[in-house]
Amino acid sequence: MKRINRLAILLCLLLCLAITTSALALSIVQCAPNTYFEVKSSVYARRGPDVSYSKLAKLKKGDVLEGRSIYDGWVEVVYNDNPAYISSKALKEARTELFITSQSAKAKQKTALRSSPRSSAKRLASLKKGAILPVLGTYGKWTALLYNGQPAYAESKYLKRLDASLSQAQTEGSLSDSQAEKFISLVNEYRKQAGSGKLSVSSALMAAAQIRAFEITTHFSHTRPDGSAPNSLDPNIYGENIAYGTGLLSTAQEAVLGFMDSPAHWQNAMSTNYTKTGAACLKIGDTTYWVHLFG
Repeated sequence: MKRINRLAILLCLLLCLAITTSALALSIVQCAPNTYFEVKSSVYARRGPDVSYSKLAKLKKGDVLEGRSIYDGWVEVVYNDNPAYISSKALKEARTELFITSQSAKAKQKTALRSSPRSSAKRLASLKKGAILPVLGTYGKWTALLYNGQPAYAESKYLKRLDASLSQAQTEGSLSDSQAEKFISLVNEYRKQAGSGKLSVSSALMAAAQIRAFEITTHFSHTRPDGSAPNSLDPNIYGENIAYGTGLLSTAQEAVLGFMDSPAHWQNAMSTNYTKTGAACLKIGDTTYWVHLFG
């Protein structure tokens, strides 16, 4: 009889364990890349997906964080490069608009640039009134700007978007990544022949070159439309070649030959002072614009 009771107790414990294990199981859905969530109201981020976990930080309304996974009623986000968990009831998916490299924004007043789109994020710098930076995208109430070759974030209400002068380029222009990559490849072949060494492709310089391509459609100069030097986009820009042609320079081969015909431009392209590069090819109708940056 005692043996039967013991078996009954053991089976009961196993059943309880199975029920508990089942109750603790969470359905997990991985977030798509570049998924961001905006805080709807003040809330605590925790170290795990339950209120029993300790508090990590208090987030403010309007803070935006990158999402990693969605649990039962909880969202795993990135907070200071570490995982954190927030109740899904306190979040909404942030409307994002990524990599609008043809747009710029002007500071309406002095405002902070932060390392991520939330008010408690590390302050990188103060943007002076009137300063102009390229726009990378929008995250809820925040705008991502290109600052020193890296993304930085400012509250959109303190910025004025400068899109009017680029409207034709935006609506009619077409960037050709394949031609830009072919252009760099051809330049590197000539550098190899000259013993100058290969230029490595920099993603930051590629992004800056695309911005410059749009800018030279209305202001063909080695100064930017706001009067600043190209290295205001990225301090690692040490040289620049620009060109455009109507019915000409439509391919990477033609662009390289065009720069070869100009001793000053070709000297830039072959210089051993540079180790990094970025290029852009922008076509608007029959006209092709080229930008070659050196770092």
